[in-house]
Amino acid sequence: MQLQFKETKEMLVKEREAAIKVTEKVPVIQEVPVVDHVALEKLTIENEKLKVRRVDSQGSLFCLMMPTFISLHEVKASQKFSPILG
Repeated sequence: MQLQFKETKEMLVKEREAAIKVTEKVPVIQEVPVVDHVALEKLTIENEKLKVRRVDSQGSLFCLMMPTFISLHEVKASQKFSPILG
């Protein structure tokens, strides 16, 4: 029994040493950033178009809502001077 234990322990030590040697031999892979300049340019252009479209839509929305705000203001102003409605 002692002999089997000793043999097993020796085998484990050898396997551990072999594993250490293998890990030392593994080459280190360095990451290299790859940039697809064509795709990056297309996405940048699309992003700018969307920004312009967003600003235009906000301006359009303001122009559409402005008459409503003016009408609401006029109604509220007329209510202040009308004793029946106010």
